[in-house]
Amino acid sequence: PYTTLFRSIMELSKRIDIELIDELFKEFKELKKAFYKKDKVNVGLYGGRFSEICIASLSNLYSQTRINIDDIHFEIIFNSLFNSQKETAEDVILKLNIPLVLKSVYALRNKKRIAHIKSFDPTYFDITFIYDACVWALSQIILILLLVKEKDLYNFINSLVEKKISLIQEFEDGSKMI
Repeated sequence: PYTTLFRSIMELSKRIDIELIDELFKEFKELKKAFYKKDKVNVGLYGGRFSEICIASLSNLYSQTRINIDDIHFEIIFNSLFNSQKETAEDVILKLNIPLVLKSVYALRNKKRIAHIKSFDPTYFDITFIYDACVWALSQIILILLLVKEKDLYNFINSLVEKKISLIQEFEDGSKMI
């Protein structure tokens, strides 16, 4: 099932620039690794980068104009999608709901002590929201554009990065258990 879904995802490159698709999955994998490590700053950074690439991908989907990944203007793209006509339920999700979620992730990246020095440090709740929001955005794009089965998509997203569980546990008294 993973190979079939992987091939389906490559089908996205017929609708969205392959460079954006590659970057989207690269940032998502890094986000997932950082989330498993409970690395608050990197979850925020990769979540923000994922948001930029994701919104650029949606813009590319609808405008078919090449997006320079070195020069993504989040707010301009957001406003363009947000204010565009939405003819179908899928358009509402792709042009309104996903951009709103991405904007909230991007705002956390900018307003917490992640990308800039700020007085608010990211919390467990912030990184959980960022991770879940990015998973949701990616899953909606794949579900809508590729019409895959939810179970196959769930398994695919979970397989993108293996969760590594430590075999050695250290206790407060300094003792270790393997």
